Amino acid sequence: MPTDDRFLQALQGAARAWRLALDRHLKAHGLTAAGWNALAAVADSAEPPSQRELARRLGVDGATLVTTLDRLAGSGFVRRDSEPGDRRVKRIGLTPDGGALTRQVRAEYWVGNRSVKVETQDATAMGTLMRLHSGNGVSAFWVLLADTLAGGMVLLSVTGLLLWSRLHPMRLSTVALSLGSLVATVGYLLLAA
Repeated sequence: MPTDDRFLQALQGAARAWRLALDRHLKAHGLTAAGWNALAAVADSAEPPSQRELARRLGVDGATLVTTLDRLAGSGFVRRDSEPGDRRVKRIGLTPDGGALTRQVRAEYWVGNRSVKVETQDATAMGTLMRLHSGNGVSAFWVLLADTLAGGMVLLSVTGLLLWSRLHPMRLSTVALSLGSLVATVGYLLLAA
């Protein structure tokens, strides 16, 4: 089989896997792929697009888009605002719920895999730290290097505090209290996640 054919098959397989994974994930939010495409296009726009602009950008018929937008508006993800100069023109904007949803969805595809991972991101502080630590899209070397540097910084901080205390009891109690509160905070964040 020629290389071009294998590449096209792999590309079609990735697109199919992406579509299936996205459909499963979006169904949990009451969305379809068409609805998600419309939400993502509105979110990527510098200013709210008109229905006609959005239909052109998505490559769909205006009537098809109206049905999709009706569903999205009914779910509270988009709003239709009239153009001040022309009431016939409707600008499509995201509601706070729609904006939150578009910021939470993440997709991963690794070259060579036959699957796509689609998940909702945790918007908490601990979720952000976990995403920073996982180093999505980078090699294990960079994750290990970052972890080593972080561990070195913690060790340097602890030894700096001990040198500052000069093993004086009052200063040592301050160091112990500081480290204890740090450990308690990290423990709480880990249990809350």
